[in-house]
Amino acid sequence: MKLTFFGAAGQVTGSNTLLEIGSKRILVDCGLFQGGFEQEGLNWNAFAYDPATIDAVVVTHAHLDHCGRLAKLVKDGFKGPIYATDATRDLVELQLTDAVEVLGEHAAAAGREMLFHTSDIVQTVAKFVPLPYNRTQPLFEGATLTLKDAGHILGAATLTIRAEDKTIVFSGDLGNLGVPILNPPEAISGANYLVLESTYGDRLHPHERNRREDLKEALTQTYEAKGVLLIPAFALERTQEILFEINALAEQKLIPKMPIYLDSPLAIRVTDVFRHHQNYYNAQTQAMLKKGDDPFQFPNLTFTQTVAESKRINTTPPPKVIIAGSGMLQGGRIVHHLIRYLGDDRTTVLFVGYQVSGTLGRRLMEGERLAHVMDERVRVRAHMKHLPEFSGHADQGQLVGWADQMRSPRPEVFLNHGEKEAMRSLSQHLAQKGLKSIIPTVGESFSL
Repeated sequence: MKLTFFGAAGQVTGSNTLLEIGSKRILVDCGLFQGGFEQEGLNWNAFAYDPATIDAVVVTHAHLDHCGRLAKLVKDGFKGPIYATDATRDLVELQLTDAVEVLGEHAAAAGREMLFHTSDIVQTVAKFVPLPYNRTQPLFEGATLTLKDAGHILGAATLTIRAEDKTIVFSGDLGNLGVPILNPPEAISGANYLVLESTYGDRLHPHERNRREDLKEALTQTYEAKGVLLIPAFALERTQEILFEINALAEQKLIPKMPIYLDSPLAIRVTDVFRHHQNYYNAQTQAMLKKGDDPFQFPNLTFTQTVAESKRINTTPPPKVIIAGSGMLQGGRIVHHLIRYLGDDRTTVLFVGYQVSGTLGRRLMEGERLAHVMDERVRVRAHMKHLPEFSGHADQGQLVGWADQMRSPRPEVFLNHGEKEAMRSLSQHLAQKGLKSIIPTVGESFSL
């Protein structure tokens, strides 16, 4: 076997790993590069391999940094099957359909051709072969694939591929423990090789803090200040978790009544997919459903689908809450609200997700006071607040613990999906558990 890293090597985004088993070639994920202008420009580069020579693709989950170039892969000649859960398939369709417009704007601005078209998305979705968790699927003679619950987002999976008397596990993105709606990551007993994400490889989540209490505090302070709470949230998973928590606070009458807007057509459609795939929910959330409680709906919540509805939010006087994408402030409706409200010291921007280096979200979190938003310069008087306990990623301790439970056999570990400091720190902590790890570079290959 041979393993080659073509993305998310020494960086957080662009997941793209090639596993060669004899003459067969399996691609794990095909994601977008995200971040600044230079990073996003990588998406238009030709693949480092001929897509027509790839026999199958396996997708760990539907975040764009793992699935965003699938339609380009198909456009450039890929003909084989795409394996993933059914929830991932449905969410990938939404993600790609939403991304094609934004990518089109980026292409036009840079004088490039479209990365892919709607027709390519249709062909891509048709190639999906949905698999449930914990059912072994033959890939070809002598090789099998098994998906297990990664606990990260709806339908996210870790991958176990067995061939040539060896086992290789791809973590995808592992979920944070104790989050609502979904189950925690499933344990895997052992592997010869492990490809492990390291997004939070250098930090621990503040487990002593209560995410619901911190959200309650932010909502209450906004109400008392007669201000605006802007929550830039990823349409997939983070938005649904926020709605879940606000629903609980509202039901217990722990927060004041004020208008709350979900200003994201994609997040609204994703929420519908959540309602369709309730079999992925954990036992507590399924018990709520049996009582007739919709965890994504509560009084004073308004879904704004159209541009006209979005603009009407401005006519509602504060206090109010606006949940909108994108999660790293790189586009979407949130940027229009930033232009309007960043200059007001009664505004709070509440970050609930990881902010990649080079993004506007990262710069604001680090204290930028004159922000370039779209084509405008905006003086920043708003307050920035970060709730890391809303992270959808496992932290350092959880990553080490999940890898360490692989006892028979003990794996050799390859670290991807992290900034360099995070990878180095995680590598050191894995070593304390007797786990040898390697930090690959882009294009680097390893014989297994």
